[in-house]
Amino acid sequence: IKCLNNSNAPYVELYYDNFKSFETWSNGIYVYGPEGGGGIIRLYGDEGDDNADKWDFNANTNGTLLVRNYASGSWENSIIATGNGNVELYYDNVRKFETNASGVDITGTLTSDGLNLHDNHTLRLGTDADMLMGHGGSDGYIRNDTGPFYLRSDGINIVNQGNDENYIKCIDNGAVELYYDNSKKLSTGSGGIVVYGSYYTDDGNKLYLGSDNDLEIYHD
Repeated sequence: IKCLNNSNAPYVELYYDNFKSFETWSNGIYVYGPEGGGGIIRLYGDEGDDNADKWDFNANTNGTLLVRNYASGSWENSIIATGNGNVELYYDNVRKFETNASGVDITGTLTSDGLNLHDNHTLRLGTDADMLMGHGGSDGYIRNDTGPFYLRSDGINIVNQGNDENYIKCIDNGAVELYYDNSKKLSTGSGGIVVYGSYYTDDGNKLYLGSDNDLEIYHD
């Protein structure tokens, strides 16, 4: 132990095997690791009689700070922070969340009570970010760059923003219905289609009837 005074600022140094590992200063303490070793502070709750009570902070030699637990009987990572770099969060010593220069990476399932993205930022899905969802300030979009895009449901209703006018209804094991100003104009059925209202086409276009188009109705 050394008890010293530097310009009327007394401080204390503690040594282990002639190596200074601890020093007090005006705002707290310094903890030093040996040459080539980390500086470690260990905190034990409840007298440290259970492994789950044991934690440590490890200033590693590679520029990382580790927060570790001893719950499993060996030191496992809970948090790793890198100076001027990423932060990693762990669950049972398995990395689940990591920051990076572009944002964050999540391993596993994200459960949230809300996810807010600013205009002109996208939610990217897929290993190669093949599917994007976003809002450009005046409109929203979903874009899929690889393969077909599927909507799977027991029924699909596409409605207006106020949820009081239908655009399209897709009924499970039933019809598909198209609307105009919330009025049904066309629906599919087991025998074909039903048109509600008038059917219009330009001059020269034909309505063909019969398996071999034997009947034509048109206006030229």
